[in-house]
Amino acid sequence: MKTYSSLRYLTLSVAWFLCIVIRCQAQDPIIQTDFTADPAPLVYNGEVYLYTSHDEDDATEFKMLNWKLYTTSDMVNWTDHGTIASLATFPWAVQTNNAWAPQAIQRNGKFYLYVPITVPGSPDRVIAVAVADSPFGPFRDPLGHPLIAPGVGNIDPTVFIDDDSQAYLYWGNPNLRPNHRKDNSFNREKRMFRQVQNSSERKRHCV
Repeated sequence: MKTYSSLRYLTLSVAWFLCIVIRCQAQDPIIQTDFTADPAPLVYNGEVYLYTSHDEDDATEFKMLNWKLYTTSDMVNWTDHGTIASLATFPWAVQTNNAWAPQAIQRNGKFYLYVPITVPGSPDRVIAVAVADSPFGPFRDPLGHPLIAPGVGNIDPTVFIDDDSQAYLYWGNPNLRPNHRKDNSFNREKRMFRQVQNSSERKRHCV
């Protein structure tokens, strides 16, 4: 009887373990209905907003025309909100490809989406910005032209707001390029690096 109970306990333990493994595997990848890349998370009001680039189903290499949004409150269950911006958001840009890695941030009640796209000519890589009143969009182009002018390696933007409320825009691959942003301003500033050290961390600023 004791042996039977032990075997029964072992069987139940193995079954429970397999259920956990299967459940974990079922969540990976978290997005299974689209070809997505370049995830850019934004945490806002207890929710994670995951902005991604997107390859079209018929792509043989890169064929990227828009950006998508997925949200979660528990990091397990994700909701697909579809396309929240596209190359058509920037009608002055090349419309056939190159909607690459996005980055989003919230500031002063607005949501800003920074994206690398291309324009006619050479060099053709630019950084653009779209703005919305909601993290779900609709995002609109407030400038009507690139935020960062054409240049080689102008991709992979990210933005950071320091604890003193100063905003910084970084981009570039393979070389990192900084841009010091004024509050509520799209005017470019002079750029240079300085390192700031304190007892707990090292920050790299551009001023």
